[in-house]
Amino acid sequence: MTGELTLTGKILKVGGIKEKVIAAKRENMQTLIFPKGNQRDFEELPANIKEGLTVHFVEDYEEVFDITFGHHEQALKGAPQGAPQESFQEGAPQEESEGAPQGAPQEESEGAPQGADQEESEGAPQGAPQEESQGPPQGAPKEDAQEVPTGAPRETPQGGPLGAP
Repeated sequence: MTGELTLTGKILKVGGIKEKVIAAKRENMQTLIFPKGNQRDFEELPANIKEGLTVHFVEDYEEVFDITFGHHEQALKGAPQGAPQESFQEGAPQEESEGAPQGAPQEESEGAPQGADQEESEGAPQGAPQEESQGPPQGAPKEDAQEVPTGAPRETPQGGPLGAP
């Protein structure tokens, strides 16, 4: 199969049909699937190149799927096979499945105020507030740093130009 597939499942025309057919014959492929827009390109090929090939021209991915895997039914509606079938009635107690994993016991979190609902503390910062740091904010210039004008040569601690031996 060759072609460009859009997000909506449409198959678009491609180039290099002759080369693709020759390569498929070399690999002993007998069934080819091409975009409908390339049918004319295929028909223009010499008979000896097309000989022994079954070619399908498609416009939509559904056609590709049918050719490749045979006709298929629409996906069945409902829960996937093997999924638990549960029905809940309002007000009826729910039975717990034997051996089913249970959620972790709920404990009050450290950062939430005592007696606060879990919903209220959801997304709230946890832990004690951090103390203010000593010194200037990160990225602020240091008091004892000397400002060097942009483009001016920088010097090493020994007084020589930076990068000198």
